Amino acid sequence: MNVKPGNINWGMYVSLGVIIVLGCYLRLRNLEARGLWLDEAFSVAVSDPANSFIDVYRITLSDVHPPFYQLVLWLFYRAFGFGEFVGRYLSVIFGVLLIPGVFFLGRKLIDEKTGIIAASLVSINCFLISYSQETRSYEMLALLTVLSFLLFLRCMSGGGFWGFFGWSIVVVMLVNTHYFGYLPVFAQALVCICALVGGGVGKKAFYKFCAAGLFVALTVLPSFSYMSNSFGRSGFWIAPPNESMLFETFVLYFGNDFLVSIALVLFVLGLVFLIFDEQKKFSSRMLVVWFCVGVVVPYLCSIYVRPVMTHRNLIVLLPMVLLVIAFSVGLIKDRVAKAGVIILFLCFSATPVFSDVSKVKEPKYQIFQNSGFREVVIYALESPIVLPIYSTYPREFSVYFKLQGSPLKVEGLGRLEADLVSPQRPSDFYVLQTLNGAKFELDEGFLKKYRVEISSIKKIANSRLVELHSLSQ
Repeated sequence: MNVKPGNINWGMYVSLGVIIVLGCYLRLRNLEARGLWLDEAFSVAVSDPANSFIDVYRITLSDVHPPFYQLVLWLFYRAFGFGEFVGRYLSVIFGVLLIPGVFFLGRKLIDEKTGIIAASLVSINCFLISYSQETRSYEMLALLTVLSFLLFLRCMSGGGFWGFFGWSIVVVMLVNTHYFGYLPVFAQALVCICALVGGGVGKKAFYKFCAAGLFVALTVLPSFSYMSNSFGRSGFWIAPPNESMLFETFVLYFGNDFLVSIALVLFVLGLVFLIFDEQKKFSSRMLVVWFCVGVVVPYLCSIYVRPVMTHRNLIVLLPMVLLVIAFSVGLIKDRVAKAGVIILFLCFSATPVFSDVSKVKEPKYQIFQNSGFREVVIYALESPIVLPIYSTYPREFSVYFKLQGSPLKVEGLGRLEADLVSPQRPSDFYVLQTLNGAKFELDEGFLKKYRVEISSIKKIANSRLVELHSLSQ
């Protein structure tokens, strides 16, 4: 259906442009203020343009996640250069694109007013801002989730070949970015089946969805063995979810306890009004299924199979939460009161971006954190004596030395133990540690076993450089 130029709400698009500019500023602000932390260093190391396409694919799958984000990051590095913060700009792009993406989804699903309010909430949301400033896949995951629902709606309303083709391509990217990308697809499948049973979608459209689903399944077959190995791996770091995890996730979504209480009230009211609005029956069904699948499936998997539920993985739910809250805010008739609620979100949700006083900056949540990787590497490089360096995370620390222009290569702990029992054992050496990941204790047992002593310890933020000296035999 063509829209006449006179019917275009230019004021709405100007407002959207202002919101996008604000969101872009908040995501670029202090983008390079903090060095990379452990997971970011892994992403950078894997997608090093010196690696081949196959290397990136294989290393990513052998770790935990699907490979699509790492391959996109690899291409980004090859196009724009390899640097410490280059990958963060890719996440900024995803984060900024998420703003109009949520606007168009809100407009398609509910109305234009909901879309513009939701876009404003996305632009100032501290959780989304934080992952727009990390060289990780989470902002891409959120964007692809929104795009998949947007194209799914188009297919449900009678999309032709190109509509289904576009949806299947986005879904392929989504499920190959993160395993939580399957959750939005499962939710869409349930909505489609319910619509088929209720007569809301024809068999022809359903068969098109099945064909698109088969195409998606074929793209994940090469990585299926890696996926099964990941789920069968023991000693994984994720803990089973506790009773307060969902509430903690909401607190992280909005930055503090005060705002989350308001957000929860608006969220519940928005769901209630949507469910009882007959004109928005399909919209309420899709949002509820989106939320329930996103919570129930990972929760049951974490309890009965293996823990997979983390605060950052649940970023797939945040666009849905913001859409419902936006609908609830849009129901407020008084313009001053409505503006007041939005300003309230602006003041409290964006506070962690400007201030260190926020729950989301507690170390256990791993958001806006300063790992000290960069500083401890620079400290090691400034040492007048070049010593062998070992670490639990040799890949991550090695790439940081490379980013600082040094050819030094960090070896793993297996190499350290082999070197200490060899005739050419090092007389002095370094061990690099980070408190964010697996710990390697330089305890009395290790020191006595290999006859070494600690000469000095330099701790910076969550990282430390330990200098050790070998004792005479």
